[in-house]
Amino acid sequence: MRGDSRRQRITLGAALVMAAVVGFSVAPDGRARAGEAPPAIDRVAVPAVADESAVRGTAVELVPPPRHYPGCESRRVFTVGDSLTAGIVNLGGGYHSMLRAAGYTPTSVYEVGRFTLWGVGQLRLALGSGQVGGLVVMALGTNDAYKTPPSYLAAFKLRVDEAMRLAGPDRTVIWVNLQMGKPGTATYPELLAMAEPFNTVLQEKASVWPNLVVVDWASTPNRQYLGSDQMHYSTIGYRNRAAAIVDAITSVSC
Repeated sequence: MRGDSRRQRITLGAALVMAAVVGFSVAPDGRARAGEAPPAIDRVAVPAVADESAVRGTAVELVPPPRHYPGCESRRVFTVGDSLTAGIVNLGGGYHSMLRAAGYTPTSVYEVGRFTLWGVGQLRLALGSGQVGGLVVMALGTNDAYKTPPSYLAAFKLRVDEAMRLAGPDRTVIWVNLQMGKPGTATYPELLAMAEPFNTVLQEKASVWPNLVVVDWASTPNRQYLGSDQMHYSTIGYRNRAAAIVDAITSVSC
């Protein structure tokens, strides 16, 4: 009898263990209830994660490709300007020699006191005669801005667009913005106020025309080299202006 009782206890214990493993319920007599299914197992769905940053909650930064500027492979630079361009070419600026040293072939057209309207006309003539390569430098706007009526600003906007249409999408146009007024002089605020709207136009147009590069000459410290008229420079100023334009040209990426 003792042996039978011990065997019943072992059998009952084994049945309880098996029931726990397979999930069956167990009757008081140690038998699993017939026809009863094991309880379901709750599963938490884990979504697939394609990027670890999604788990951290941080955005993935997309780096845009380098901006492509057309026409740089031609190594030909056509420059249109006023007396400031005369200064960088003839008055110690060394503009052409800097370009040649960098492997470019320069052609420049410039006249004292000229407006942007004249410069656009010169660009049109040069395009017709085949003088223009893939790079165009427009160094105009100072005479437009200097003591001219407000209508000249509206005309300047049109001239910038006209120059860009003439140059076309296969060329890069580099435009030098305006620096007028020497700090510490009585007319500095007035001259600065004349130039700023024109520089704003160039900044806005650069966002419209992808092949327009603006040389921010206005932000350079070369105002210290301005002469008594606060628009023209000493030899050092012209040399620095030439170097700034050449740097812009060489930085254009093919």
